[in-house]
Parts: sequence; C-alpha cells; structure tokens
Amino acid sequence: MSISGYQEDDDAIGKAYDSRLVNRLMQYMRPYRGRALLAVLLLLVTTALQLSQPFLVQQAIDRDIAKGRTGGLWWIIAAYLGSLALLFVFRYIQALIMVVVSQKVMNDIRMQLFRHLQRMSISFYDANPVGRLVTRLTNDIAALNELLTMGAITIIADLFMIAGVAAWLLFINWRLALITFVIMPVLAVIMRWFAVVMRRGFRNQRLHVARMNGFTAEHISGMLLVQLFGRHRRDNEEFREHSGRLLDANMEVVHSYALFEPVVAMVAATTTAIVIVVGGRFVLHETLTIGGLVSFLLYVSMYYNPVREIADRFNILQSAMAALERIFTLLDQPEGVQDAEDAAGLPERIAGSVEFDHVSFAYTPDTWVLKNVSFKIDAGERVAFVGATGAGKTSLVNLLLRFYDIQGGTIR
Repeated sequence: MSISGYQEDDDAIGKAYDSRLVNRLMQYMRPYRGRALLAVLLLLVTTALQLSQPFLVQQAIDRDIAKGRTGGLWWIIAAYLGSLALLFVFRYIQALIMVVVSQKVMNDIRMQLFRHLQRMSISFYDANPVGRLVTRLTNDIAALNELLTMGAITIIADLFMIAGVAAWLLFINWRLALITFVIMPVLAVIMRWFAVVMRRGFRNQRLHVARMNGFTAEHISGMLLVQLFGRHRRDNEEFREHSGRLLDANMEVVHSYALFEPVVAMVAATTTAIVIVVGGRFVLHETLTIGGLVSFLLYVSMYYNPVREIADRFNILQSAMAALERIFTLLDQPEGVQDAEDAAGLPERIAGSVEFDHVSFAYTPDTWVLKNVSFKIDAGERVAFVGATGAGKTSLVNLLLRFYDIQGGTIR
C-alpha cells in the first residue's frame, strides 16, 4: 500500500453551507435534542418579548402622552420593565443550555476523533504532519463551540426577529412597510457578495493555520536537527512565508467585513430617512399616529440589527463549515491496515517461523524499497539484517509487524 490518506488538498472547502455536514453534526446533537429544543423555544419567547417593547412605546405615546396625561403610564412602565426582567432570565437559561449542549457535543466528537487517530496506520502519520492533526483536535473543534453557542442558535433568533418585525411593520401600516421592503433586495445582493467573499477568506484562513501549525510542530520537535545542521536562518524565512500567508488571509477577511458594516449602515440610514419622510406625510394626513411612526422606526432599527448580527455570525458559520469539513474528512479515512474479506485467521499457537516470498513494497508508487525479496527464518533461528542506510532493514521489520501492506508477494 502506498502512503495515502488525508492530504493537503483535502483542506479545500466546497460549499459555504453544506447540508451533508450539518446532518452529520445533528447526529452528535441527537442525544441532547430535548435541551436544544428547549433553547429554541426560549428563543421564540425572548423574540416575542423584544417585539412587545416598541408596541408598549406606541401605547404610551398615543394613549397617554399625546392626550396630555401620564396616569396610565405606570402599567406600561411596569410591563416594559417586566419584559426586560424576563428577557434577562430566559436569555441566561437559553445561553446556559446551549453551552452545556455544545461542550458535550465537542467532547463526543473530540473523543471519537482521538480514538480514530489511535487506530490509523503508520503510513497515515508518514503522510500527515502532526501539527495539522493537532489542529483538527483543537482549533477546529473549538470552532464548533462558537457555532453551537453563538452561531447557529443566534442566527435562528435573528431569523425569528426579522420575520416578527416584518409582520409588525405590515400591521402598523402596510403601505409604509411595502415602501420599506423595496430596499431589501439591495441588502440581499450585499449579503450574497459578502457570503462569497467570506467563504474564500475563511477557507484560506484555515488552510494556512493548518500549514503553519504543521511546520511549527515539526520544527520544534526536531529542534536538535535544526541546530545540528544550522538551519535557523532558512527555517526562519520559511516560517516568515507561512506567517505572511496567514496574515494575508486574515486581512482579506478583515477588509471584507470592514466594508460590509458601513454599507449595511448606509442602507439602514436610507431606509430610516424614507420612513421619516413618507411616514411624516402619513401623520400629517392622519393615516398614521405619532406613536405608530415612532414604533415603526423602532421596528426598522430592530430589523437591521439582526442583519448585522447575521453578518457577524456568518463569519462563525463559515469558520465552522470549514472545521466540519476537515474533521469529517479525517474521520472518513480508513482506519489502519484492512484485512481482506477472505483473510485467514491467526492460529491459536504460532510456530515462530517467518517467510518472505517474493515480497515487493514501496512507500510511494513506483519507488521500490523492496522488490522480489525472499527468505525464510525458522523458529529459534537468529538472523541479522545488514545494509546501508535506506536499504530496507527497518522496512522489513515494519512489514513483519504489518504497519504497512505489501504490493506484491506473501509474508507468512
């Protein structure tokens, strides 16, 4: 068997959102689905409480302040403060639940991944730097924590909020709401552009983090050889190159997000200006109350806040999709040397003799280390293998222990 497996090209990411990856992640969340459903239910409750606040402001203005009285404001103030208190309690419970679920899922994946690595063949470790494998166990699994605690659950809450705000806007004044919705396609185009750019940026980030971790782990563990051969300057330049590529990938993400935020703010400001102008005319024509206009503006601001948050969480989503791709690609690698379906079982008592019958072996295709090697060692016989470095002495022992599979011949 030639050395193969989890190669560098496997780090490329296909989709920004891959339902296949999400479905596999859901399998790990299945034991905790009750808690996850409770967290989603609490999200619905907190969204309803947030949506009630502009409505209470509208009631305070139209029913009391506009009529020059303040006696009825106390119940509105009490309801407003009560909603804030409930928001605090429910958000705390929801956050605690998702942190517990996230930590348990991370632990399950981490343990499965470590057990899988323990069963991988030696050829797998010949082909993959230790630093890249450590990144899978640490950085990539940490990205899943952000996805479960701050990413996916917040995106769900933001989608609930956007739908609720749209419904309230239509309820307050459907004509003004439709005028506001005309701006939405512009925002959709911006979000699409941002998704494409961030997908590429996060793919490059994870790729260069893995490469730099692999380079660092190898050179620190092999520092004796680095100092022995005086490779300090050359290795420093190579590390500078890896670090520079990671810096470029990070700056690409930062620049894209720095451009996205003010563009969304500009769209939000344009929408607010349109609402003030058109809504003001509705107020003058007495088709909309002052309180209705104020609450409409509050709901519009609440509409764009989730959009900004989705952009923030989109970074987490992209990073987590990249991490999931790498984790599951590693888990899908065949474990160790596989027996054939018709392989003979190991006898209860081994005679002790060893025979290599025309054995051929190569670590890489067409680069033979052993070719048509034949010999037999009887039980109790002592044999020494002598040869130059690279002649295949260690390979013979590795094949005897079946750390690798041979390409030709038989060992018995």
